[in-house]
Amino acid sequence: MFSEIFRRIPVEHILDISLGCFRVPADFMKVMRKQNKESLILNFPYVSEKGILSYRTEESEEILSYCLFLLTKWIKEDNIYVWKE
Repeated sequence: MFSEIFRRIPVEHILDISLGCFRVPADFMKVMRKQNKESLILNFPYVSEKGILSYRTEESEEILSYCLFLLTKWIKEDNIYVWKE
């Protein structure tokens, strides 16, 4: 996925990147699940915290770490801002 982004946007046009994990309000997720009952992504067993669905902390850390590793092939780590809660 990142290689496709950098194939379309020249790296010299990217100043920095903000990176964070998937989060969505639980009410909105209900609507999406009704409209797309077969979606594996929408039916993943996310955890709910204060009405927001997301990955468990361990999963989020693993995903963000892997994405950061991949992105550093194109962008210096100092220019990648990782959103952590």
